[in-house]
Amino acid sequence: MTGFAKIISGIVCILSFSVMAHGKCIQGDGVGFAKMFYEKHQDFYYADSAGIKNLLTPRLLAILEKDHKCSNGEICAIEADPWISAQDGEIGKPIEFKLSSGDANTASVRMSYMFVLGENKKLPQSVELKLERNAVSSCWMVADLITPRDGSLRDTIEKWHKEYGDAQKEK
Repeated sequence: MTGFAKIISGIVCILSFSVMAHGKCIQGDGVGFAKMFYEKHQDFYYADSAGIKNLLTPRLLAILEKDHKCSNGEICAIEADPWISAQDGEIGKPIEFKLSSGDANTASVRMSYMFVLGENKKLPQSVELKLERNAVSSCWMVADLITPRDGSLRDTIEKWHKEYGDAQKEK
């Protein structure tokens, strides 16, 4: 093997390890990524961001980290589960993922499901994951979650911290 071939082989090995270490980069129209994100990271809005920082855009990651620091066991900007826009209830089956719109570097994926409040109370509901990537060859990242009732999660958190963030610091 020539020196150049060894260098290329080393780079490929490093990149392969990087992908394995940070999870599989799901290509395609964004639907597969949205499904994986929901299935493995439903708690993204309150969980430790270290495990998902490569799955969120820098803007969404920063605002979620800000809200996480603010909360300290209390409620700050996020008052309800953004997947369902409620504190009670759960997501029931069937759960369907469908591409709403997209181009090479952006995608909107609608996740439709039954919102279950009890055995006899089930309502159809949906959220939309706004995805972005830097290039067709790069990985998808969640840029925003459009909640069933409250709209943009990112905008809601940013607005809350702009209005009330300083009051939280004074506590």
